[in-house]
Amino acid sequence: MNAGSTPVTVIVPVHQSAGTLDACLTSVTAQTHRDLRIVVIDDGSTDGGGALCDRWAERDPRILPIHRPHGGVSAARNTGLDAADGDYIAFVDADDTIAPTMIETLLDAAIAGDCRMTMCGIRNIRRAADGPHTAGTHTMRMPATAGNAELVARLPELIRTCHYAPVWNTLYERAFLERCHARFDETIILGEDKLFNTRLYAAADHVACLDEPLYDYTCDTTDAALAARTGERWYRDGRRVRDAIMPYLAAWGDDLAAWGDSTWIHQIGMALERAYAERGDDAKHARAALIRDIAADADAAAAARHIGDARPSIRATAMLVAAGRARPLACYGRSRAAARRLLHLLRRR
Repeated sequence: MNAGSTPVTVIVPVHQSAGTLDACLTSVTAQTHRDLRIVVIDDGSTDGGGALCDRWAERDPRILPIHRPHGGVSAARNTGLDAADGDYIAFVDADDTIAPTMIETLLDAAIAGDCRMTMCGIRNIRRAADGPHTAGTHTMRMPATAGNAELVARLPELIRTCHYAPVWNTLYERAFLERCHARFDETIILGEDKLFNTRLYAAADHVACLDEPLYDYTCDTTDAALAARTGERWYRDGRRVRDAIMPYLAAWGDDLAAWGDSTWIHQIGMALERAYAERGDDAKHARAALIRDIAADADAAAAARHIGDARPSIRATAMLVAAGRARPLACYGRSRAAARRLLHLLRRR
């Protein structure tokens, strides 16, 4: 197969991203691999992002704009999958950018290794109130695995290097996605990519990871971005994703199962923190109900006792969740929210 003439579809979901879309699409259209179809899905934007998608399509005939009612990033990505016709598929978020050689580099490796999934490293860009900051990189080198057993053996390393869950640093073979009937769960907004990839790892044979950080991932820590992720969402979506992936993780070994439990406990910690960041009478009532639910959740308590070698913040959350007492959970959530506010204030100086 000639990599230069291999068509690749790049899927870009867009929602309230008018301020970052130009930089994103500039990086995508500047790829050294030219045989691209760029499917840009306007997911009900109200900030002018939809019109911006259309203007980009007028400038570059490779861009296909699709406008749809707001349904979330999973629904937008599924719309992109329906429109994809390339031999390979990549996802790029509208607030991120990619290196000029990313698609070419991943495609060369994918063809050379006959890979179903080919990943690259990640450079973290933290967007705070005082502007963007580089916040480190995640890299890992993994030549194409010989089969599923070798891939499963390498999953802990993918987890440690933050490559397991993201879809946006990965080039997917479209035929493989179609064989797996791969779709994003449109009812989940936190952890949908982890669920998507876990199902693919169960079916994949050849997967590779390149140690070049070719994807710039923007982590938005502004209050507006965090407000979109309620405490209830962190808790409920965390449970649903954990329950869906646990059969795979348990089959792959206790260490991976413990990781699945620890990620849910992490999300419970975020749920408690976000619950105390929300304001108003409705938020107060929702917070009280959430804390009661967590304190009474026997599954969460069991998961808290099975987190393996988790980092200290997760161990602290696990200790309180396992105890199942509402008042300590409330104090913990309040203190985390206060610490977050203080950190934001310090970053503004």
